[in-house]
Amino acid sequence: MKTFRFYISAEQTIYKFTLPTKKIAQYNCGYGNDSTLVDYVITSRLRHKDFQGKVDVPLAANGEQVRSLESFDEDLTYMFNFLEDQNCPICINMLYDSLVSICKNHITKYGRLIYVDLLMYVDVFIYIYQAIYTACESTCHDTYRSAVYLILNMFPMKVFFRDFFGRTYTWADVR
Repeated sequence: MKTFRFYISAEQTIYKFTLPTKKIAQYNCGYGNDSTLVDYVITSRLRHKDFQGKVDVPLAANGEQVRSLESFDEDLTYMFNFLEDQNCPICINMLYDSLVSICKNHITKYGRLIYVDLLMYVDVFIYIYQAIYTACESTCHDTYRSAVYLILNMFPMKVFFRDFFGRTYTWADVR
């Protein structure tokens, strides 16, 4: 288990949440069967079931989605810093703005946002949301759905999907 903590100075409050972890062998390129155990967090507990996608590694046992601890922590830090820079008590719109900011940053860097990358960001967003509002699972699922559609509708030509045959298309092509 890994506990994440973040402090919002405008509220003088420490928020925290805990995610289960697991070590997964990553095989090194080159000769032999050398592998390294890498820490992963299970991020799918609050993910709405309508939104599936592989993130970093194939689905773990029991259909749980995992993501490298380092990558998750990096995105959490980005979103936390965005919230802290607002220097005021947190509201839901600020949380959505932090999600928009990290997605916009990704699009600026790569020129597009792949659907599974979007889900990775929304996973971080929903854990921050749940830590602040102590919302029940069904409320988190509704908020998760709203967050995904917010980004899809804000950047319809920049969010890319891949079909079974490897072809790519945008959200604008689907609507």
